[in-house]
Amino acid sequence: MIRYAVIYNYKRTGNLKSDGTAPVLIRTYLDKRIKFFNTRVYVRPDQWDNSNRRVKNHPNQFQLNRAIKDELQALEHFEFEVLNRSNSITLDRLADYKKDDFRITFTEFYEKHLRQCKLRKQSVKDQQQTLFKLNSFRKQIFFKELNYKLVKDFNTFLHNQHLSINTIAKHHKNLKKYINLAINCGHLDLNDYPYRQFKIKKEVPETTYLTEYELNQLEKLYIPYANEVHRQIRDCFLFACYTGMRFSDVSTMTAANFTKTDKGLELYYVARKTKKPLRLLLKNFFKGKPEKLINYYLEKYEPFYLGKGESKPMPIFFGRTNQYTNRELKKIVKELNIRDVVKEKISMHVARHTFGTIMAGKVKPQTLQKLMQHSRITETMPYIHLNQELINKELEAIKW
Repeated sequence: MIRYAVIYNYKRTGNLKSDGTAPVLIRTYLDKRIKFFNTRVYVRPDQWDNSNRRVKNHPNQFQLNRAIKDELQALEHFEFEVLNRSNSITLDRLADYKKDDFRITFTEFYEKHLRQCKLRKQSVKDQQQTLFKLNSFRKQIFFKELNYKLVKDFNTFLHNQHLSINTIAKHHKNLKKYINLAINCGHLDLNDYPYRQFKIKKEVPETTYLTEYELNQLEKLYIPYANEVHRQIRDCFLFACYTGMRFSDVSTMTAANFTKTDKGLELYYVARKTKKPLRLLLKNFFKGKPEKLINYYLEKYEPFYLGKGESKPMPIFFGRTNQYTNRELKKIVKELNIRDVVKEKISMHVARHTFGTIMAGKVKPQTLQKLMQHSRITETMPYIHLNQELINKELEAIKW
């Protein structure tokens, strides 16, 4: 427990202000440390009763004594609130006693910081979904309740909603983020971190991708010129297959992302998700198909890419939404001679899986990691395991 004392002019008379006054302070003591808090009450030495720790002989002595008492009570109340939530207190934590959020619950803390964060739209949506699940699980969660049992009960709640293992893992990941933030903000003691004992389970998801044969079938698919929208969506998907670009990047790239060089057309962009730059010479990918595809669009739609008189340039593939693009992709491949699972699950993200799986058999793992902008090689390895051609080559090399 913190020990409190109201003192006057702890630096003695030599430190009086120009008007002859000195401050009334609250001295706090804990674990052999001392910290002073200013009550913002200033009086002369003859206006302080050192025996009773009170202001005297002052025209506003009643109000000043009330202010000192209120400040002391605010500190004591804050200490009680913190101990009630996290079972521990420090003098540095006590310095936050005037902050307006120490009374809020963890649920309110989560919501407040989610509103203030600057994240991608999809990331905010994911974390909002976790907050919605938390509110459905329990309307209010106090910091003191953040323990192993609560996390375990929340896990059971998610399972009872028949969510997939990886969706549940995503909710735990989001919850962990805000618990860590609560620890950093001093609302929770590090020793009470609930995920130290609770282990999050994940399973390797089934990855949908096109084989080189299926990719070739899509390339050869005849789309009437009357259905130009489907042609553009098919080509947007193909370009993502050729380069491994995420939809957020391929759907927003403009003519400004391409430069003609002596070696051919060069693509340069900074990934929206990772903020990492990448420069690709297009003729080096899939026998130059992405270069040929982009040149077609640059020549045919060049006037439109200037933004039709607007300052903002038009995206190469006209910036359609992910939902609309994925919906139309299913219509485009409906009659193709490819696997049913691809027809059912095709999306723009399948294009990235296709790139990773095909390229895994053609480049070194470290090169593939850079092309896909993975932070860790472990993110790249699943594509190597998926590449059947690579597996067959290794089996053929075995001398039985």
